[in-house]
This record gives sequence, C-alpha cells and structure tokens, in this order.
Amino acid sequence: MRKQQMRRTAIMTAGSVAAAIVLDYLINVVLMPGVTPYTPWGTVMIAGLVAAPSWYFIIGQRLALQAARDTLAATLAARDAAEAASAAKSRFLATMSHELRTPLNAIIGYSEIMAETAEEQARAADIADHGRVLGSARHLLGLVDDVLELSGIDAGGVTPHVGVVDVVAIARQSVTAAQAAAAANGNTLRARYAPDVGEATTDGERLGRCLDHLLANAAHFTRDGEVALTVRRARHAGVDTLVFTVADTGAGIAPEHLDRLFQSFSQLDASETRRHGGAGIGLSLTRRLARLLGGDVTVVSAPGVGSTFTLSVPAVYREAREIAAGAGDPRVVALQAA
Repeated sequence: MRKQQMRRTAIMTAGSVAAAIVLDYLINVVLMPGVTPYTPWGTVMIAGLVAAPSWYFIIGQRLALQAARDTLAATLAARDAAEAASAAKSRFLATMSHELRTPLNAIIGYSEIMAETAEEQARAADIADHGRVLGSARHLLGLVDDVLELSGIDAGGVTPHVGVVDVVAIARQSVTAAQAAAAANGNTLRARYAPDVGEATTDGERLGRCLDHLLANAAHFTRDGEVALTVRRARHAGVDTLVFTVADTGAGIAPEHLDRLFQSFSQLDASETRRHGGAGIGLSLTRRLARLLGGDVTVVSAPGVGSTFTLSVPAVYREAREIAAGAGDPRVVALQAA
C-alpha cells in the first residue's frame, strides 16, 4: 500500500510539473508572446512547491509508521519477557511442591501426636497451644496448596482426575469444614440438597475445593448473618449441569469491584482486608477450577444486601482422555460409550 501511494504521488508530481510547464508556455509564448520572458525552470519550481505537500505527507507517514513499529516491537518484547518470567515462576512453584509441603506435613503430624499426648495427660494449656499450632499449620498448608494449584493451572500442567462421585457427600464435607468459620462469626450455615442430585462424573476433589472456597469466603465476610448452600441439577443448553448456589447476608460488593473479584492476589478493599484477612486467592482459584471442569462461577451482589455465588459444572465431564482415568467403573464406560 505504501508503494502504491508513493507511485500515485510521483505521478501527481510529474503531472503537476508538466501541466505547469504547458500552461506557462501557452501563456507566455502562444497567448501573450513577448510580454514576459519564458522561464520554464521557474515554472518547474512552482510546480514542485505545489506537489511538495504530498511528499511531506508521505515522509510524515513513514516516520509515524516507523515509530509505531518501534513501539510495537518494544511492547512485544515486554510481553515476551513477562510471559517468560511467569512461566519460570510457574515452573519453580511446581517443582517446589514437595519441598513446601513436606515440612508443613511434618509440623502437622508431630503437633497431632503432641496434642494426643497432652489430651491423655489432661494438660489443658498444652492442648490449646497444640491446637493453635495445628490450626496455623493447616491454614498455611491450604494457602500453599492453593498457590501451587493456581500456578499449575497457569502453566497448563493441571489435569482433572475424573470419576463417578457422590455430589451430596462432597457438598456435606464442605459444609462441615465451613461450620467452624461460620460459627466463629456468629453465622448460621444452612444447606439444602435437591432429591435428584445423585452422582456425577467429574473431578470430585476439585469440585469440593470450589465449594470449600465459596463457603469459606461467605462465612469469612459475613457477621451475625446466614450462609445458605443450595445444590440442584438443571439443564443448560441441553447439558446436564450441577448448580451450587452460595448465598450470604454479608456486606455485599459494590458494582465497580465485581470486575476484579476473581483476579489473583487481589483484595477489593484494603480496610476490609485488614479487618477480615485473606490472601485474594480463593475466588480466583475457584473460577479457574470451575472452568477446568467445564463450568464457571458467577456472582450477584449489592452493598448492604449480600452476595450470591453460583457454581455451575457439567454433571458429566466428557473429555475422553480424562474419563478414561475412571474406565474401571462400568458406569463410566457406559457414559463414555454414550
């Protein structure tokens, strides 16, 4: 396109020069001979000045295009560097999985032994101390697991482990795990399961982690209120879908904050973070795990009213290479054949 534009400009310039020469010749030689001397070179100069803006335009365009190319090259280089750094971080965290978990598991194991010994010897003060150590170590192990899982998903190294699972049993485990956090903030935690929920073919462990994070988040940011979990089946676009709704009566979320609610390591409000705590990982990981399972997480919220998170995942994870992991179960084989 640039060559064509230059060719057109050159033709216009030559035409302008030729037209100016012919016009000057007609005026000074044919129409008014002898009135003024014939100066073709002056005419050429005038024609060149007439055509100069077109050349100035081309030169300006070329300079602007080169500047845009330089900017794009710098942007691409910065993007490549950022992606390389992110990939290196993900690989490092993935390889550090064993080194990070092993000492924490040792702390948890020995603390449990000491807590059991303290209970046998009725040392109440020691029991409380061991309980605090256990709670802190388990909380830290949970954070490490979340960071490693998030890093693994970013690196593309996480694969669902699909099998036939009892959906209600998974939901009840998550409710039990969230009871303590709910009670600590004076909340009532309720759960309702539709009678037709039944079984699903999915990654039960990661589905449970999604529910753990949603319930923990609701219990954490609600004071003297209610957290309600509803589990049901539905058909979305012809797909059998599990729908988990977690509703709370907490402070709610302002509309301008909803866009970054699922961003990694992001808190909505500094004052709320200081008051409630939190690393800003849970909801981001929940959405990524939900999408890994073929579903998603959405939220509806209003300040002063509360929030409702909806987790939807297919009841049957139909990726053939993943379903093959549970091929020993005849129900999985039947689902795969279907």
